[in-house]
Amino acid sequence: MYLIGALLTAVTPNFLIMVVGRFLYGIGIGLAMHAAPMYIAETAPSQIRGMLISLKEFFIVLGMLLGYIVGNLFVEVISGWRYMYAASAPICVIMGIGMCWLPCSPRWLLLCATQGKGDLRETKENATRCLCRLRGQASPDLVSEQVNLILEELSYVGEEKKAGFSEIFQGKCLKAMIIGCGLVFFQQVTGQPSVLYYAATIFQSAGFSGASDATRVSILLGLLKLIMTGVAVLVVDKLGRRPLLIGGVSGIAVSLFLLSSYYTLFTGAPYVAVIALLLYVGCYQVLAELAYPYLP
Repeated sequence: MYLIGALLTAVTPNFLIMVVGRFLYGIGIGLAMHAAPMYIAETAPSQIRGMLISLKEFFIVLGMLLGYIVGNLFVEVISGWRYMYAASAPICVIMGIGMCWLPCSPRWLLLCATQGKGDLRETKENATRCLCRLRGQASPDLVSEQVNLILEELSYVGEEKKAGFSEIFQGKCLKAMIIGCGLVFFQQVTGQPSVLYYAATIFQSAGFSGASDATRVSILLGLLKLIMTGVAVLVVDKLGRRPLLIGGVSGIAVSLFLLSSYYTLFTGAPYVAVIALLLYVGCYQVLAELAYPYLP
């Protein structure tokens, strides 16, 4: 879907086809973004699992930075956006080919077996082989022990009483649902994608006259986002999730106030918009973006 969406958007003859291409493009990215952390969580050693999941966000931001750079190269080219979308097609092909060599998740294989979707003994051997590939030089005895631990955990979970849907709205489950849904809701209404999408436009209104100048400054945003993500990967476990969340929300509130008031109170000071954008990106990425998924 990612490949089809990229090609449709690149060669679109009209607006409707472009919308369809963007729709498929978004679904493909969304599926990949949710599947990748699950695969990492199920296959990575516990000692580095958190860092590997955090690195996913790091490489997403790296891709955004590369997108800003490519956009700067094509900003003066007629229909340059078509070349940008077409450039993502070979990357998608490379990813698809690489995924053919990925072993199945041992946990997923064993889960299917415990649900009666295959022979347990054969599936256990297959899961051991997959885990050996993932662990590289790990001892076969250690791998077999880990497979047994996964199987015991799945068996224990299967023996537990299944909770009904109504229990989500009762007791501790209700409190956890409100906190989780509330965090995701407020994360979205901060408008981070909109701020990044219209960063070049905001910079133009702040005094950067040409579209190319505004696009170059957008590269600065991408670079800052990448740096802050790298910092967050290193400090999120040391500083804790709750302090990061509180600090991030506070910083985002201040930056959005400055950004919105620029058009009424600080029209003669374009640097206010630049500072507000940089502050917003830094706070969102370091203190909020990584605090939401890791909040206990």
